[in-house]
Amino acid sequence: MRARGQRQRRFVRVALCALIFALMPLALPLPARADSVSANAPVNFADPAFRALWRRTDDLAQGRRSYLWGPIDRQTYVIAREPYAEAPGGSRLVEYFDKTRMERTDPTASRAAPGFVTNGLLATEMITGRLQLGDKTFQTFSPATVTIAGDASDPDGPTYATFTPLMGALPLAANAPVTQTVDRKGTVSGGGPGGVTAGELVPETNHRTASVFHDFIFATGPIVIGEQTAQGAPANG
Repeated sequence: MRARGQRQRRFVRVALCALIFALMPLALPLPARADSVSANAPVNFADPAFRALWRRTDDLAQGRRSYLWGPIDRQTYVIAREPYAEAPGGSRLVEYFDKTRMERTDPTASRAAPGFVTNGLLATEMITGRLQLGDKTFQTFSPATVTIAGDASDPDGPTYATFTPLMGALPLAANAPVTQTVDRKGTVSGGGPGGVTAGELVPETNHRTASVFHDFIFATGPIVIGEQTAQGAPANG
């Protein structure tokens, strides 16, 4: 079972990287100098602010909690400059991790500002097929038919495109149990294991945050601030 799980995670990483390159026809690779995160994890970071954010959220995640950005190794991150209309010179610096991407749109902005590093809406782009190239500029592709998780040969596992027609579904009631399941065709059924409830309504999506994700965002644990270890909320700081 452990070996199968590793194969599944490896497949998802490879598929996501392949999709990233497919959706970035204008992206230019950017060499980056190796920056040692810890004694056993050498890694390239595109910007010191990316490094500081990853260290806070994910450096101490292994064995304690789920990763927010993803683990670090040479196969799970991609550094590039992508076209972005409002960025100086028309491109911005990005770094893709196993789960999502970090973005630095304006290198002249205050590094102390909360929005100096932004979180790319990668899942949104893959579900909608709309690649964002500026604040109001998009390029349209087909939604990604990449299996979200599991084996590539799984005929029932949903893809990102599976959720495209489901984005307009009505939200659940507050505190309602989340027991729905969905197959690759987008057929919604019941019978899920339960134990999860619908939380706050997110206006941008008109869907509610599942309780497990709320608990993850507001959980506290060991984090790295600067070079010191402290207790805090990794994903909500």
